[in-house]
Amino acid sequence: MAAKARPKCLIFFAFLTVAFIPCRCQSFDGGFGSEPGNEAHGGYSFCGVASLVMLGKQKLCNTDRLLRWAVNRQMKLEGGFQGRPNKLVDGCYSFWQGGIFPILHEVMEQDGELAPLGRTRHSECTSQ
Repeated sequence: MAAKARPKCLIFFAFLTVAFIPCRCQSFDGGFGSEPGNEAHGGYSFCGVASLVMLGKQKLCNTDRLLRWAVNRQMKLEGGFQGRPNKLVDGCYSFWQGGIFPILHEVMEQDGELAPLGRTRHSECTSQ
């Protein structure tokens, strides 16, 4: 009987780890670090918010701070994304940072903070 209980405990532990560790790893500036208190990083931010959304726990993260953090990772001169503040642009972060935006758009749309893609809040007024 103990052998059957063990997998349930492992599944429960995995759920707790994935659902609650990412929200604790969100740093003061909005991105996600590898551990609580660590500097935010592009790859961890993408994986953190994506895992919370897949588990339906997106309310555990501050999406406004994450959006501000991700937007500020795009550099003006190069046009690409940096993985962390004060670092050089790297092509791989176009994937990691760029992937955060559609996820946040969906979350904000579900929360009623955004109009669906392709429509503006004022499209009803301008179509007359």
